[in-house]
Amino acid sequence: MKTNVEPKKVNSIFNSDTVLGLIGFLIGLWWLVMAMQLPSSTAVDGTPGPSAFPVGISVLVMAVSVIIIAIGAKNKITYFDLKSITKENGIAILISLVLFVAFLVVWNLFHYIAASLILSLGLGLLYKMKPVPAVILAVAYSVSTYLVFSKVLNVMLDF
Repeated sequence: MKTNVEPKKVNSIFNSDTVLGLIGFLIGLWWLVMAMQLPSSTAVDGTPGPSAFPVGISVLVMAVSVIIIAIGAKNKITYFDLKSITKENGIAILISLVLFVAFLVVWNLFHYIAASLILSLGLGLLYKMKPVPAVILAVAYSVSTYLVFSKVLNVMLDF
């Protein structure tokens, strides 16, 4: 199957790149507002408070989004054309969003590792990984991210 991956000129600064950048910026801003509600104090040993990591990530997301908006507006080029999404890809995007919502619900009700297993295994199978490697990757990803964030970075992933 041949696909066209070349950028396409458009006549408006409101192309899919600027829209995607605006959505990313708003998500980053929302994340920043939520992160600012966490305690920001730093421990005596120099360990950053709970808000340090989410604040940093939200600022990074907003910065990248501004770059996407600026480039899309300046060049009037789109690399992501909403009209070119096939029905199969649209269904895959929808299932990905459902898996993400399931991740949030399971994390809230049970534990990060269980939620991460569901998300990563579901995405692996959705995007055509074989079941055994998908399970191995999901377990390795879930456990390793939990250990890195909770033990190394002191980010509370379970409540």
